Amino acid sequence: MKTWEELLPHVKFAYNRITNYPTTSFSPFEVVYDFNHLSPLDSILLPNDSSILIKDGLSSATFVKDLHERVRNEIEKKMKQYARQTNKGRKSMVFELGDWVWVHLRKDMFPSQRKSKLQTRGDGPLKVLERINGNAYKIDLPSEYRVSYTFNVTDLSSCDIGVLDAHPMIDSFQEGRNDRGLSK
Repeated sequence: MKTWEELLPHVKFAYNRITNYPTTSFSPFEVVYDFNHLSPLDSILLPNDSSILIKDGLSSATFVKDLHERVRNEIEKKMKQYARQTNKGRKSMVFELGDWVWVHLRKDMFPSQRKSKLQTRGDGPLKVLERINGNAYKIDLPSEYRVSYTFNVTDLSSCDIGVLDAHPMIDSFQEGRNDRGLSK
């Protein structure tokens, strides 16, 4: 056999015979057909007597149904295990509407702002406008950046309220204040 197209059915059969130990402990053939095929002919050969097929069909159907339930439970158990292991060192960051955050200026998203190592790597404090989901937020970004207003939570960091109170530029943007932060 010289071409990939001719080898593909053999590769597919070999893959479907292999038992998936980490997740289900069954091969795909066992999950679908109730037994592991030894050769491609196993899926073609069936007994001729239809009464045997009906009697065996009912018991086989209940067995396969139970097998599918066990496989589903195993997959859910493994998914929870993987999620617990993956999220072990992570802390969740949840921002509310109106919170102040710092935005990380990544080189690929902000090429004009990150031309040099000496330029700032973040901008802010900026206001959270909307929570899209647990990982994405819409930020009140200045229009000169010309990028999407939606950011992943990994590109955001929280800003302390104490920092905002001491920041003279934030006070000057509030209504009724002048550049020095004093009331008019």
